[in-house]
Amino acid sequence: MNKRAQKLGLIFLLAFSACSKKQRFKIGALPSEISISQAKIENMKTKIPAYGIVIERNGRKALEVNIEAGDTQSLRVGQKAKAFIGSNTKPISAKVSHILRAVSSETGQSLAWLSPSRKSSITPGQFVTAWIYTSQEKKVIAIPKPAVLLRGGKKFVVIKSQDHYRVQEIQTGISSGKEIEVLDGVKAGDSVVTQGGIFFLYPDFKAAED
Repeated sequence: MNKRAQKLGLIFLLAFSACSKKQRFKIGALPSEISISQAKIENMKTKIPAYGIVIERNGRKALEVNIEAGDTQSLRVGQKAKAFIGSNTKPISAKVSHILRAVSSETGQSLAWLSPSRKSSITPGQFVTAWIYTSQEKKVIAIPKPAVLLRGGKKFVVIKSQDHYRVQEIQTGISSGKEIEVLDGVKAGDSVVTQGGIFFLYPDFKAAED
């Protein structure tokens, strides 16, 4: 076991035990790998979630997807989309080809159809999840994606405040490039740990053996 990593693990384990209620950690011996970034206001293009199935229309394959009624006002023919077909983790490119803005009284959703941008090995009946990218932008609080940590199905960041660090649960929204929107838990100007935060969220973390 790396002695330095073992010592750091012990330091943070003791800090976590003493401060677990407030999730607050005094600044002391810290791993050199820690880096900090400030949350900032940025413009991000919005994207609309959609899901449905692969169908065949007029001899051509298309993606028929459900859209939440509140999102249809931002939807336009020709908008680009990324779609995941079945269990395939590699998305295919598509474009909005048709929109049915009428809202179903049963589901509260509208329908849209996406046309794959190129020939793809998709089969009618396959399940589809997709992101449709709009031309609209909105100002959001954004932080680097590596700052977001996961534990127990929840998302957290580590925030540096004066003489201490604290673990903060957050809610996230849209993402763009290397950054992600924070809906709740972080404000503009907060200093978040972008590297090394795992030592705070998982104080018993140990590095692999040499």
